[in-house]
Amino acid sequence: MFTPQASALGQFAKALALHYDGKHDAPPAHVFQVWNEPNLSQDLSPVNAAAYRGMVNAVATSVHAVSGTNLVVAGGLDPFGNKAKTWHAVSPLAYMRSLLCLSKGTHPHRTCRNVVHFDVWSHHPYTFNGPFGHATRPDDVSLGDLPKMRTLLRAAVKSHRVVSSHPVQFWVTEFSWDTLPPRRHAAPVGLASRWTAEALYQMWRSGVSLVTWFGLEDKGGNGPYQSGLFFHASSLARAKAKPLRTAFRFPFVAYLGRGNVSVWGRDATSDTQVVAIQRRHGTHGNWRTVARIRSNRTGIFRAKLKLAASKKDWLRATAAGSGNSLAFSLTRPSPKLRYGPWGN
Repeated sequence: MFTPQASALGQFAKALALHYDGKHDAPPAHVFQVWNEPNLSQDLSPVNAAAYRGMVNAVATSVHAVSGTNLVVAGGLDPFGNKAKTWHAVSPLAYMRSLLCLSKGTHPHRTCRNVVHFDVWSHHPYTFNGPFGHATRPDDVSLGDLPKMRTLLRAAVKSHRVVSSHPVQFWVTEFSWDTLPPRRHAAPVGLASRWTAEALYQMWRSGVSLVTWFGLEDKGGNGPYQSGLFFHASSLARAKAKPLRTAFRFPFVAYLGRGNVSVWGRDATSDTQVVAIQRRHGTHGNWRTVARIRSNRTGIFRAKLKLAASKKDWLRATAAGSGNSLAFSLTRPSPKLRYGPWGN
């Protein structure tokens, strides 16, 4: 069996960082992720957290030597453990504890003296239970379990298991839902659009600062990978945007309380803006502005509005440079709705 050499990966990473250092013809790059889903045997075999630790440290040494501003991303884990005979995956929290030398429990302690050098931890929190659903197994991490992963990451940073000259960030570097159309049995595109905005809200409140969507355009046909922000076409210039593109670009959510409505969103300019919150009664009728909120310097806005609203109302946000968000119903979908991320 071929044994990966961390030193060789480090040499490759140095050559890569030098090539994309902005001093040559290639465009500059300063973010380097070490592997994809290393807890999954289909992507890295054997699955071994200690070996992956060596890979991350080798890449970090090389990439940081080229520039101290470069960021090294570790993790990018598959969300589910699996013990199938043909392939297997270690549950992400178990893999993370092994990588970071931390014990299990609410107050993890150090289990070895090894450290890991990275600047960003990333994850792929696919879910079968909507944007707030939890994974079935305790060490798996879907959207609703991100706070557990963040807690473990913070414990590792606090106990100096992670070494970085930057504040350690938490990213989601792969996430999506296949949609109907075109995929049979996938989440209806309208529901997936609502879930996209809610997923971004869930990630934000879990401490995630960057999200990358899996797929710009549908693959075509009725097979997997129909999770694009655009429907399939002969070229991207001809591709029609799905509603979830608007939800990804300008996410907005609104939840009905007793005599109030809690709203959250992020305007598409990612800057300080005055955001108007508008209401419409029912599926038809005129939009009327009911509040104005100022977003922060990263475009985030949130408020609890004193508003006599009902489940029949819809809200949306609008801002200069961003246009309109999708209309968001105050009637919540059934929590029993279940659609897998890949139309399964």
